[in-house]
Amino acid sequence: MRLVSRAVRPAAAALALSLALVLPAAARAGTALTFGIYLWATQGESPTRAQYLSIADGKTEIETDGPAGYKSTTHPTTKPETALIEAAIESRMKALTLHPGPAPAIPYVVIEWNFSQDQTHSEGRGVYALKDVPPSVLALQKKMFGATYEGEGN
Repeated sequence: MRLVSRAVRPAAAALALSLALVLPAAARAGTALTFGIYLWATQGESPTRAQYLSIADGKTEIETDGPAGYKSTTHPTTKPETALIEAAIESRMKALTLHPGPAPAIPYVVIEWNFSQDQTHSEGRGVYALKDVPPSVLALQKKMFGATYEGEGN
């Protein structure tokens, strides 16, 4: 059984084209990358600390939250920053598995990432023991946030 009839396909294509023409070019172009690193050092509904990075439209936004309070900064994106977040996202994409094993004990880190552009969208989430945070993520933390979570929650 066909889910889309032959008569509907041209109409759907025409609708998609008309929407694409109506959307501003900025909404259709470019790549958006996000990467969140959340530390759970104690039981609770919210993380103990959070580091979040977003790159879109030529701007980098860096957000941190924790015992010292919330902080957000924005600056023009650099090529090295883009390469760093892309490497971290690609390493997490390659590490995806359908059989992740048992959840780690506290303290642990939750990593969430998102990659979006005109042709594709991917996102993912992983949970790691604090001692097992991947090297690409540690490099991103050191460069973009000035610190990792190593030594916290022990």
